Amino acid sequence: MRIVDYTFNEETGSLNVDFTLYEDDDEIDRELTFNFWDIEYYLPNVVSMDDLVNITEDMVTDLIVQYLKENEFLNEGEI
Repeated sequence: MRIVDYTFNEETGSLNVDFTLYEDDDEIDRELTFNFWDIEYYLPNVVSMDDLVNITEDMVTDLIVQYLKENEFLNEGEI
């Protein structure tokens, strides 16, 4: 999996993520939008909106991995 782009909107508290499941691919494969409550659920260390102002690519990757594991039943090796 590779993150292509991500943006956090402070006004709405939403995170938009464009990514691909294929490491060598530059084309956007998937697009997901998470609200604050989704982010807080998948990343328990996030407790306030301030934690997301400087969100890192590693945090976004962890978020997507957790989301895919719970919602698409993918194993770690498939992500």
